[in-house]
Amino acid sequence: MAILYITRVSSNDSELKYRSLLSPDVIDENTSKISNPNYLHAHLTALSLLTLAVREYMKVGEFKLHKLNKTDNGKPYLDGDKYPKFNWSHTGNIILLGISNTEIGVDIEQVKERNVLPIAKRFFSNREYQYIMNNTDAKARFFEMWVIRESIGKYLGDGIQSFASIEIDPYSEKIFHKNKVLPCRVWSGTYQNFKIAAVTKDEQIKIKKIDCNKYTSEELETDKILTLYQSI
Repeated sequence: MAILYITRVSSNDSELKYRSLLSPDVIDENTSKISNPNYLHAHLTALSLLTLAVREYMKVGEFKLHKLNKTDNGKPYLDGDKYPKFNWSHTGNIILLGISNTEIGVDIEQVKERNVLPIAKRFFSNREYQYIMNNTDAKARFFEMWVIRESIGKYLGDGIQSFASIEIDPYSEKIFHKNKVLPCRVWSGTYQNFKIAAVTKDEQIKIKKIDCNKYTSEELETDKILTLYQSI
C-alpha cells in the first residue's frame, strides 16, 4: 500500500524539533548548502516528515535520517533495500510525501490565478491543450494535468525532462509514455485549494496528515480526496 503524507510548514522554525528527528550531520549539511532561511526551514521540515513517515510505515521507532542519496537525475532515495521508496513535493506552505515499497512519484500544486493556456500549449500535447482550452474551468484542468505529468516524471525518475514523451488522454483517462500505455496506477484529486497526484503500482492508497511538531498523524478520507485516474 502507498501512503501520502501531508504536513504544513510552521511559521517558526523553533517550533519544529529538528534535533530529535535528524542527525547533526544532516542539519549541518543542509544549513551550509541552503542560504535562504525559508527554503532551509521547508527542506528540514520535509526531512523531518520523511523521518516520521518511515518510522510509521516501517513500524519502527528508532529511525533517524543520516544521509539522503540522489540518482543522477536528482531523485532522492534512502540507501538500503530495507527502506521504502519515497517522493515529495512542496508548494506554498504544504509538503506532500509519498511512500511505498514500489517506485512512486507525487506532486502538489496550489491552484492560483495565472494565464495557463500559453504554458499548456508549450508543455502539453495538443489533445491535452484542447481539453483544457475547451473546459469551463481551464485553470483547474490545467493544474490537474500538470500534477499528473509531474508525478509521472518523478515516478520515471526523469522529472520534467520526460514531459515530451508523456501524453495524457483526458477522455479515455489513459497515460502514454513513448506511445505506450504506462503500466501504473495514477491517482489524482483535490486537497483544499491544491491539486495532487500520485503514480505507483500499488493497488491501494491512503492519505494522512502529519504534525511534525507533535509527532502525530491523522488519516483523512482518501475517497473524498483522490480518484483513480488510471488503473493497470
